[in-house]
Amino acid sequence: MASDNSLLIVNDGTPAAADMGSQDTGFPSYDQSAMFNGFHFHAYIDLDNDGLKDLLAISDENENSHGMWFYKNVGTASVPLFEFREDNFLQNQMIEAGEVATPSVVDFDGDGLLDIVMGYNQYIGSTGGYKLSLRFYKNTGTPTNPAFELMNSDVSTISQFNYLAMIYPTFGDLDGDGDLDLLLGSGLHDYFESTRYKFNINVSGGDLNSDGKVDFVIGQSTGGLQMQYQTSSAISVPEIQAVLPSMEVFPNPSGDVFHIRLFNLGNESALLRLYNLTGV
Repeated sequence: MASDNSLLIVNDGTPAAADMGSQDTGFPSYDQSAMFNGFHFHAYIDLDNDGLKDLLAISDENENSHGMWFYKNVGTASVPLFEFREDNFLQNQMIEAGEVATPSVVDFDGDGLLDIVMGYNQYIGSTGGYKLSLRFYKNTGTPTNPAFELMNSDVSTISQFNYLAMIYPTFGDLDGDGDLDLLLGSGLHDYFESTRYKFNINVSGGDLNSDGKVDFVIGQSTGGLQMQYQTSSAISVPEIQAVLPSMEVFPNPSGDVFHIRLFNLGNESALLRLYNLTGV
């Protein structure tokens, strides 16, 4: 069971004859106690290079953007005294979107600069629930010196669909109408133009055979990959739903000996080809 406090138990004996006696159940109670959700992990390390070891308290979950509490040692090496400085150490200097961040680099706003659209799962402390959605970070810099600014934390109001699994965004002109479409891989696999449908996959799109059409590489939770080549510029739900059969390779990763299991073959036969990393 998770706790919400840091516990200090003081050795009232000696190194040779330890006697755990007094305790501080809200350490450091003389300053700001490290109280947050989840199991607590602690690091005793010199974080600011002043020769004194500081304290870093970390939650194992749920404190997504404020989960690294930095306490500066304002005492001595032998008698440390910890003073709270911030609860987002390092996180305040990075793009922080919570758990299972899944970025896609794309010119999202059409200004010629590559932006970041990121899937994320963020714990909402006020509700005790999670928010799964997409964030848009606009590139406000240059092609050689990019800088990113958060512009939208719920692109296309993705959160309304109440995803239960991580989401992976990919982009392309999926229906051949000249604009950028969004494809999400997840426990729910969604093509966002007008239709929703389900697959337990992660998907990436691109022109794999140089015919000017968007094709797909689809990763499966079982460990296999599927290839879907589009025969027309207009994508349709029946085309995607026909990506069968599926395959499992185990163990994953594999060594010299591995097993292959096929699913959803029905009465069909299958031809397997094995390639090395050079395509031979």
